[in-house]
Amino acid sequence: MRISTSQLYQQGLNAIQDQQTQLARVSNQLGTGRRIVSPADDPAASAAIVGLNEDLQRLERFQTNADRAESRLGLTETTLDSGISALQRLRELTITGLNGSQSAQSRADIAAEGRQLLDQMLALANTRDANGEYIFGGFQSQSEPFSQTAGVVSYSGDQGQRFIAVSENRQIAVTDSGSDIFMAAPADSNESVFTVMSDFITAMENNQPQDLDSPPRTAHILDDIDAVIDNMSAARSSIGARQRALDLQRNQNADAILRMEQTRSGLQDLDYAEAATNLNRHTAALEAAQLSFSRIQNLSLFNFLR
Repeated sequence: MRISTSQLYQQGLNAIQDQQTQLARVSNQLGTGRRIVSPADDPAASAAIVGLNEDLQRLERFQTNADRAESRLGLTETTLDSGISALQRLRELTITGLNGSQSAQSRADIAAEGRQLLDQMLALANTRDANGEYIFGGFQSQSEPFSQTAGVVSYSGDQGQRFIAVSENRQIAVTDSGSDIFMAAPADSNESVFTVMSDFITAMENNQPQDLDSPPRTAHILDDIDAVIDNMSAARSSIGARQRALDLQRNQNADAILRMEQTRSGLQDLDYAEAATNLNRHTAALEAAQLSFSRIQNLSLFNFLR
């Protein structure tokens, strides 16, 4: 088989170009720290990395949602804690006010503190989050859910409850209806936190502690106070259960993210020891190809005829 001089030249050039390409690829890998610089380097691994990146982005969104849910639930829990504390103080005032040794003036002083507690409770019911949304308004979060007219508190929100997705198959409720928490109590469906507090204040202002008995009330004032405390405590317990579920899901998401990142790292990250070896190998091969080509250039019949 005869090989022309032009074929030798072309083969030499091809060998040099091939080693330059390999050397450039390894250099690029070392520069980026990635084994796969372009999909052509490993199509199957590249496709797997794309899928992993999409899954990781989705999990990171779930983690962001979990952080938002934790913030909202934490604010609601703190608000309810303050409400329960106010009601417990009201109970203490009630026991004091019902004591037969109290005078009209002392009951007026008790009523004044009770009115402060009522104002505090109304402010708590209209709590807003960092975005300015009312946390107890249901879906009507842009308008104040509780208002007071002529001493009567009314609720203008709805029963809506917002949910946030924290995994593919799990959503956590992050709001609670203000109607369920502040406007209803198990002992008497006609009572609310505000009517119980208002009834106590009125009786103390009028120096009529007997108005708080049963009868004339459906239930004794202390029973109603206990009922609204129990109702608010149940709401707080529900939030605590959701917070624990949220923590568990967040940990599961974090574990899944770690596993996926490790898998992705195994697919795309560069083995520097192997890359350094390849760099030396391709450098030596390129030098050999260049030397070979240089010698081929001198293989001419005229060199032997001199």
